[in-house]
Amino acid sequence: HIPIGTFVINVSGAFLLGIVTGFDISTLLYGLFAEGFLGAYTTFSTFMFEDFVLLQNNRILSAVVYVLATLVLSFLAFYGGFVISSTLTS
Repeated sequence: HIPIGTFVINVSGAFLLGIVTGFDISTLLYGLFAEGFLGAYTTFSTFMFEDFVLLQNNRILSAVVYVLATLVLSFLAFYGGFVISSTLTS
C-alpha cells in the first residue's frame, strides 16, 4: 500500500513547478506561485510521515518504492513541465 493521494499531489505539484519555472516571470510572481501556492499544495512533511508509518509497519519494500517513485516521477514531471513551458515561451 502506497499513499496514492500524497503521491499524486507531490508529482502534480512538481509538474506545475516545472511549468512556472519555464516561464520568464518576475521574482515576485515566481515566489507567489512556486513558493506560495505550490509550496502549500505539495506536502513534504506528509510524505515523510507516511513513509515513516510504512517503515513502522515493516512495509520496507513499500516504503522504498514510495520514496523512489515519488522522487523519480516528481523529477520527470518537473522536467516535463519545464520543457513544455520553455517551448511555449520561445
